[in-house]
Amino acid sequence: RAGPGTLTAMAKGSSRTVHLQAEDTDDFIHTIIFVPGEAGPTAVQVLWNGTEIPRSPVKLDVVDSSLCFLEQIPTYAQVGEPVELRLLTQQNTIAPLQIKAQNEVGGLLPCTTK
Repeated sequence: RAGPGTLTAMAKGSSRTVHLQAEDTDDFIHTIIFVPGEAGPTAVQVLWNGTEIPRSPVKLDVVDSSLCFLEQIPTYAQVGEPVELRLLTQQNTIAPLQIKAQNEVGGLLPCTTK
C-alpha cells in the first residue's frame, strides 16, 4: 500500500509522448487507459508521486491492423479440405498473427499458419 499520492502516466512512442488519463476506480485500484496514435515501439511509464513504480515502463509493440487485409476470401469450403486465406500487409511489421476459427455453435476449429 503506497498511501495517498498522485498517479501519473506517459506513453512515449517513436515520435511523441502522450500524457495518459489515470482514474481511481476502486480503493487502491487505478486504471490507465490510452489509445495509441501511431504504430511502433511504445513505452508506458507509470509514476506514483513522481517516482517510477516497479515493472514500469511497460513496453508495447503497437501495430496498425488497418494496414492488413484479406485477399480472395472464399465463400464456401469443403468438409475435410483445407481452406487458404491470404493476409496482405502494407508495411513490414513484427506482430503475432492470431487466427481463430469458430463453427456455428461456437466450437473452436484447429488452424495453422505458414
